[in-house]
Order: sequence, then structure tokens, then C-alpha cells
Amino acid sequence: MSTFEKIIVPLMSDDFKTTDFTKECGFVDCYTYDPDKPTASNEFFIVYDDKIRSKLSIERARRFDKCPLLKRTYIKYVDGNPRLVYSFWVKPVIGKLYKGIQNITAGQKVNVMNFWGSFDEQFSEFLVGNSTIGVDWKHDMPIADYIPSDIEEQKIKDGIL
Repeated sequence: MSTFEKIIVPLMSDDFKTTDFTKECGFVDCYTYDPDKPTASNEFFIVYDDKIRSKLSIERARRFDKCPLLKRTYIKYVDGNPRLVYSFWVKPVIGKLYKGIQNITAGQKVNVMNFWGSFDEQFSEFLVGNSTIGVDWKHDMPIADYIPSDIEEQKIKDGIL
């Protein structure tokens, strides 16, 4: 997870918990862009290993399904592994960070520290310093595997394609 994403996760929704971002929950990574599903609006993607079934992953799925910011969910295969992708709408205050207006308030810093804990080395220097985020916000999700349909495969075999 990039520093930018680690800063905005606690600001996105109260429905997110720290345990949602653990291996036990199936967490893979967060992204700000999916090249397989380009859109003009800002979205925030949280990706999970769809093979992981645990008490934490089931509880997270139930909570995320009720989140008012949830735009869509879908399965994407990357390197042969099924990935469950949650796409969230980006609130206007977070949208400003996407657009390069990169100042956060002291209250937002407190929310980030309370969510992750104040001893996280990845962004602790940022939190005690000024309020300008000097990190790259663009983090592209890997491209999905190509999975040909049976019809396409038959056309290739028959020399039609």
C-alpha cells in the first residue's frame, strides 16, 4: 500500500477497520486506478484474495456491502489468482487530494494516527511535519489475465481469427 493510500484509507469511510488490511482478511493492496475499467471519476479500489475465507473476511464483506460509498464489486484474475475488487466512490474531500490539492487538516491527521497507530514509520514523519502530501497518488492495479472464451479459441483453431 502506498503512503498516499495509507493516508486516505482512514479518511474514506468509517466502515473500514485496521483488520481489513491484513493478510488474515485476504488483503492484497489498494489502488487509485484500474486500467481494465477506466473511468472519468475518481475511484478507490481495495483488492482481496478471493480464495481467503475467514471470520475476518466474512465480517468485512458484510460491512463493505452496506457501505454507502461502495460503487461496485467484481472478480479479476491476476496471475491466475482470483481477486475480489471493491470499488468505492471518492468523497469530495478526498477527491481534492486526487486532484493535487494536497493539504490535510490537523483533525484528518489525528484520524490517520488513530486508525493506523502513531508508530507507523511509513508516514509518521508526514504526520508530525507540515500538512502537504508530497507523495504520488497514482497507483495502477495490475492488468487482468487474458481469459479467452471457448468460441474465440475455436475460431483460432479453425483459422478464422
